[in-house]
Amino acid sequence: MMRDIPDPEDRDRTTPLRRTVVPAERNRAVVPDGRGPAVVPDGRGPSAVDAALLAAAALLAVVILVAPGSGARPVLALVCLALLPGWAVTARLPPLDPLTTVGLTLAFSLTADLLVATALVLAGVWHPGVAAALLGVPSIGLVAHDLYRRRRSPRAIGPAARPVRSRRSTGKDTAS
Repeated sequence: MMRDIPDPEDRDRTTPLRRTVVPAERNRAVVPDGRGPAVVPDGRGPSAVDAALLAAAALLAVVILVAPGSGARPVLALVCLALLPGWAVTARLPPLDPLTTVGLTLAFSLTADLLVATALVLAGVWHPGVAAALLGVPSIGLVAHDLYRRRRSPRAIGPAARPVRSRRSTGKDTAS
């Protein structure tokens, strides 16, 4: 971006302005509601988070089946319950700065955990496996769908990428 900036050394000359280039760091896109710079990664960031959360969920399932008394089980369960449901929601929001994304992910996850646990206790059917299934299955499905959607070829996304089929006129719809 070129800007006219007065140069103090050029006050006595006939051309008091010089052309300067504004650095790209100061010319970053701003989110329309003023939240700061837009964080629009090149597609690897959210896909990497999706893959990491799905890997953590798969690892948790393996640990539960193979070594249920392992010390890794509570750590993996905490990571999955604190991040997976919230990321399933946050990934569908417009791009936010990283701190807001993490905060909203944690807030959505803990809210979903609390609502599911409260509903199960009030219904009298509380069990950690039921709560994990009610939170995990939809969250894993949404995150997996999000990862699949991001990994598809850009050529296959959107109506403009679909081939247009022309319909041949039979001649009946034209005026003679």
